[in-house]
Amino acid sequence: MNAAESSSQQSWFVSNRHFAIEFLRIFLGGLLFTKGYIFIENINEIYGLIEENMEYSSFVIAHYVAIAHLVGGLMLLFGLYTRLASIIQLPVLIGAVFFIDTQDTMLATGSQFEYSILVMVLLLVFTVYGGGKWSADHRIIRKKKKK
Repeated sequence: MNAAESSSQQSWFVSNRHFAIEFLRIFLGGLLFTKGYIFIENINEIYGLIEENMEYSSFVIAHYVAIAHLVGGLMLLFGLYTRLASIIQLPVLIGAVFFIDTQDTMLATGSQFEYSILVMVLLLVFTVYGGGKWSADHRIIRKKKKK
């Protein structure tokens, strides 16, 4: 490969790197939406888990967790108010990392600790980065600028 081919490949990767972050946002949104659906299906287990680990109302927290994942996951999937969707879900993941998953041994079989940290970090990334070029946010902002 000569220098010109290498340079053109590099410029293609640089100009199209947003595809990776867009895919990650869409994937994370779908994953969180699915997790929210699973939480709704197993709401009694969520009540028990919350009651074991926290002194707060399990009814309120369980419903907040499920709704935040369902609605926030859809918002991330479409890139609609991406930063808000990420911020709304951060308390859920902070709770999972510091209150729920602290019982699990790190890197143990069946542990959700690493998953929770990964999702929390990705939510922080999208809180800073926003929706990206393929998001509803970008289309809305672009329409406002045209007016």
